[in-house]
Amino acid sequence: MSELFIPGQTIGIIGGGHLARLLTLSAKSIGFHVGILAPEQGCTAAEVADWQIVADYTDQLAMVRMAEKCDVLTFEHLDNDLSLIRQVDELVSIPQSLELLEFPQDRLLERTFLDASNINIAPYAQINQIGDIEKNIEAIGFPCILKGDRGQGNAESQHVMKRISDIRGCLPLVREGTCILEAMIPFEKEITVMIVGNGNHDYSKFPIVETRYHKDGRFAQGIVPAELPNEITEEAYRIADDIAVTLNVQGILTIEMFVTEAGMIYVNSLAPGPHSAGHYSLEASNLSQFDAHIRGICGWQLPDIKLYSAAIMMNVASEQLIETISYIPFEKNWYHHYYGTTSLSKNDTVGHITILTDDVESELVHLEGIQIWEENSDYR
Repeated sequence: MSELFIPGQTIGIIGGGHLARLLTLSAKSIGFHVGILAPEQGCTAAEVADWQIVADYTDQLAMVRMAEKCDVLTFEHLDNDLSLIRQVDELVSIPQSLELLEFPQDRLLERTFLDASNINIAPYAQINQIGDIEKNIEAIGFPCILKGDRGQGNAESQHVMKRISDIRGCLPLVREGTCILEAMIPFEKEITVMIVGNGNHDYSKFPIVETRYHKDGRFAQGIVPAELPNEITEEAYRIADDIAVTLNVQGILTIEMFVTEAGMIYVNSLAPGPHSAGHYSLEASNLSQFDAHIRGICGWQLPDIKLYSAAIMMNVASEQLIETISYIPFEKNWYHHYYGTTSLSKNDTVGHITILTDDVESELVHLEGIQIWEENSDYR
């Protein structure tokens, strides 16, 4: 049985961004105290939390202080120092799988786990030097992509190759360390499957979301429920169940998958905790992903997840902030969420909008007409 945490105790969150903010609001709504560890004083999560420790994520003393002040720890930030987390494991409860926490930082470990679990993934090869690419390129085929082993999926940590001459562009990544050469799957849809566990072998699954990303890897749009044949939905859920049981998942597990035209499913990545694709759940389902994560790490019972309405979730970047706010008087089915952040970078996420609808296709056409997101519709 997992440890049970109750209102009045303290949940610590490592990370201070908008996911941490929404987790904080969820935890406080049911009576928990919340502390934040993040390097930015007064970050968006700290605005709604009870207290903050201002420190870098690699600060050992700060991590010990955090552990001593909290009853349970969870994580927004994916670039955690696992050695520090293991050191404080005896001081505070850390319900999430440490192996799962390591996957976003170690693509090779993630791929090895999925391979050993007989999960379908894109063909890949470990690359330690530029000569390894030349040895493996024929088996992997074109187009393919070289990924830094410890990158976060952004454009800087990847290099796409469509022909032999593109190999020369791999040098900067290879110089930084171990990489993975991976075949690019010609997918028809990209989907996100979210499953939550409570440490007592109880799991609940959220509706599958069709997701769209910008070419630089930034999340752009989610549509729920994803339009999929029943057999694809069942297989995607079976894969999620298998992974969750193997890792004894507690809290949210997010799984990104590709679906090909032939109906094949390839797992692309695993991540612990809530994801932008699940923001729709704040309005469109009986339990939000944030409530589910808090329940899961605290060992509470989990209800079956029910979708109240089809929904479209649009990410709001800094350059779209003013224009989306200007639509507040005109769109009654838009649910606006802004994270209290200001940014000089036009691509930084500052909020999201969830649109509840009975007709997804008509609403997508309506959004194209509004053109707020048109300039950024460079989806991969």
